[in-house]
Amino acid sequence: MSITRVIAQTPAEAYIAVNPDEALPSGDPRYVALDAVRGTRNIAESLRALITVRESSFGAETSRDYARFLVTGHSGCGKTTELYRLQDLLVHTGFAVVYFDAGLEFDLQKQNVDWWSILLEMIWQVDEQLNKPPYRLHIPDDLRDRAVEWLARVVTKKTERMEMEAALTTELEAGAGLPFFVKAKAAFKALFKTGSSTLKEIQQEAERRPIVLHDAVNALISHVQEALHKQGHRSLVIIADGLEKIPFRSLGDGLTTHNVVFIHNGRHLKEPPCHLVYALPLALLSIANIGQIFPEQPMLMPMVRVRHRNGKEDRRALALMEAVVAHRVALTVCAPGVVKMLALASGGHIRDFLRLIHEAASGFGARITKADARRAVAGLVDLYNRTIQQELIAPLDYVVQYGDLPGGPHDGELVNRLLVLEYRNAETWKALHPCVKDAPRYVRAPRAHQEETGV
Repeated sequence: MSITRVIAQTPAEAYIAVNPDEALPSGDPRYVALDAVRGTRNIAESLRALITVRESSFGAETSRDYARFLVTGHSGCGKTTELYRLQDLLVHTGFAVVYFDAGLEFDLQKQNVDWWSILLEMIWQVDEQLNKPPYRLHIPDDLRDRAVEWLARVVTKKTERMEMEAALTTELEAGAGLPFFVKAKAAFKALFKTGSSTLKEIQQEAERRPIVLHDAVNALISHVQEALHKQGHRSLVIIADGLEKIPFRSLGDGLTTHNVVFIHNGRHLKEPPCHLVYALPLALLSIANIGQIFPEQPMLMPMVRVRHRNGKEDRRALALMEAVVAHRVALTVCAPGVVKMLALASGGHIRDFLRLIHEAASGFGARITKADARRAVAGLVDLYNRTIQQELIAPLDYVVQYGDLPGGPHDGELVNRLLVLEYRNAETWKALHPCVKDAPRYVRAPRAHQEETGV
């Protein structure tokens, strides 16, 4: 079914039409291919091709070597839009696809997401999504229950199945009459939402006996694969989006919320016998060799290259950024030069670009003027200015001088806070976000002597 959109004709309409946080569904007419000015292949089309080739190599007498891919990039760069497109492309190629967004399923700001919670979410999403048309798969209760019985045991402190069911129903209000699997799911979701201390006990049990969860997940997904093949489908693909939004926090002993999931426990994430695509925090590439766990090269989505490394404007990129606006707002709504001004101020970061358009439109005049644009840029400069601390000044100066991260303890913060953006054009380089470059805390910050900073 085609999607139609109305082009905004006034600043007030533009304010509503431009939603910086909206990921575009596959087939949305507002989509503009930006790969050529990112310096990369299209992520959705490339992954579809790679997964299809991997699937085609399976033989009747050979074990199946499923694909495991990582997709990464700065927050707000457009990854989810591409993963929506990937889902649609794979379905049209004959695959069964289960997509979920960890940012919606977990409270990433309050709770640490662990490997076992990701695998459990996979099981629940596979069961829920593939039970619907066009698949209508019913996973046998014994396979579903096997996947969560250990979980129910920890949650209820009971060992007998009937006692566990009763405790889930009464103590955790999981709902009388529901299947055991559904009760356990409801109980866990409630515990995760409230941040219960029981989560620590679940984690300890999962780490103590990971093989229990591995075997249960493998059995359930293997059954699904067989059922899908009987229906004439290709294999199952699970896309776990949103994991790049896991906040970067130190857990002590060299562990962080990023490396504990993808490095120290990455082997667990490779267990499910299906094709897998994970969204990966970009900052992790600066502090760990992810290739030791996931051999496939991570697929990176850089910024739109609105300027070349020498600072010269990229006309092609700016024209495509204008097309991004034109698919939402009539260009006559913007005074001459406004779109270009905001595109350059965004540094090619799509969410920031749309945020600037959205804010500039809030002047609600006859047109979006350069004065509106300057006000929007000043607001974004202020937002970034507040995130700059003195200890980040020397690393930021290093990026300005060398076009790369310094390889120090602040690299992850520079990337996560979007203070530093990554670009590609035959070569890869980093640059300060333009709003950081103009931020008062950066411009006016005291600098130590060059010998002391090493910059």
